[in-house]
Amino acid sequence: MTPRLFLIIALTTTMLVTLPTAQAEIDPQILIKLATKAQSEVNQQISSLDVIPEKVEEMNEKANKELESLRNSVENNDVESAKKHFLSVMRIYKAMSQLIGEQTQESTQMASQVSKVNPNSELERLKEYVFNLKSIAKKHNAAVDFSGIDELFTLAENQIQQNNFSDAQETINKIKHEIVEINKELRKAASQQASDRAKKFAQKYLTQLDRLIVIAEKRGVSDKVLDELKETREKLSTSSDPNEIIKEVRKILSIKEQFELTKVDRIESRISQVEKSLSQLSKLDHIDDKQIQILQDSIDQARALLDKGDIEGSNELLKSIAEKINELKESG
Repeated sequence: MTPRLFLIIALTTTMLVTLPTAQAEIDPQILIKLATKAQSEVNQQISSLDVIPEKVEEMNEKANKELESLRNSVENNDVESAKKHFLSVMRIYKAMSQLIGEQTQESTQMASQVSKVNPNSELERLKEYVFNLKSIAKKHNAAVDFSGIDELFTLAENQIQQNNFSDAQETINKIKHEIVEINKELRKAASQQASDRAKKFAQKYLTQLDRLIVIAEKRGVSDKVLDELKETREKLSTSSDPNEIIKEVRKILSIKEQFELTKVDRIESRISQVEKSLSQLSKLDHIDDKQIQILQDSIDQARALLDKGDIEGSNELLKSIAEKINELKESG
């Protein structure tokens, strides 16, 4: 731990004792200044590392969130909450500083021995790990560039063959750093894919929701429910958070059940079935294109009736279309 960070932590320890009794006299801005100074000290320690441990990165992300929460609490004049986030972020910075110190000490010890140790086994282990990363990237169709790390592997192999173990270890450290960056890219790609799937899922319900709103208006559903449906539509159209989208979809399903709006789903399913039957009919030799087009126009009309909220009209038209399709099938 750096001397300056030690002083900041020591001041924090003093404040742990005085905060409960002196809360009224505390300027919350002081908490932000102290936390920001601690952040600066820890960042300097991080910048001195050749390879940043994943644990340090995780802790740094948590610290950044706590620091942001601290700023928000101060802006809202919530001293109690600010104190909580301040103490939390300082504990994280203290733990990070200690972990970085241990990492630095281990690196120094390893550096004194590295010139005598053949790092080939470590290199092989990293190769296997990167092979797994490539498989993950391929499985999720993630556009991750592995050419740089492949070149480092080749370089390290050549250095080991020449018994230049010290340089090989430096190259391996670069490989470890590349692995950390690749993991970040994979996590980002996975998050984006989850977001894209969620948006696609939401889009499916947006079309249904537009119809539900029209039907609900025609059925005289209360303004409160209509507002809720419209608010849900707004959230679905803008959200990319899978959890938020699932929450809103469940709300839609609940409203549909409550007001018997599930009839819309049944009609939509019926339209899909009739279209499938029409597609099969079009493959028969004795059916001409004109007959198929007339039936397709009727299906489009049934869909238009549903969009306008005329459930019964749409259903009756679909029945007649289905009967006509059966007649044409049997006529062959």
